[in-house]
Amino acid sequence: MFNNQPFDSWLNKKSDDILSKVDREMITTEEMIILVLKAQTNHFYHTDIDLKKGLSDVDHKIESTSANLEEKIKNIDRKLDISIAHIDHKLDTSIAHFEEKFIFLDKKIDQLDYKTEKRFERVENQIDSLKSDLKRLDIKIDNRFMWMIGITIAMSGGIYLKLFLG
Repeated sequence: MFNNQPFDSWLNKKSDDILSKVDREMITTEEMIILVLKAQTNHFYHTDIDLKKGLSDVDHKIESTSANLEEKIKNIDRKLDISIAHIDHKLDTSIAHFEEKFIFLDKKIDQLDYKTEKRFERVENQIDSLKSDLKRLDIKIDNRFMWMIGITIAMSGGIYLKLFLG
């Protein structure tokens, strides 16, 4: 127990001597103390062995638990990596899909802008055509109106001359 070979040898020899005379004669207090010391060292020795075995078992359980925990953490880490890669792939695919949709919508909007611009140009051309038609019509109406005024004045003059001159 004390890792002192000479003391352990002396204690073993002394306790054996005392135990051999226990049945034959009375032992002294000093001898009783030596037997108690021997019992204590024996008890400490076995307690030390049990404690070391218990600590070894605890150490083994800790190592086993630690290894299991590390394996579980690695599995979780792998699963997370796979999940993150899957999410990244889905996001990349979704982003690419949205980009395609936006490009498609952009082209559609450009086409609609072009068609709308062409329609406005046609409407503007039609309005310009209507304006020129209206100007020509206005000029024709003005000409006819002048002719009618002229004819009306001529007819009035002719009627006046015929009525009053005679």
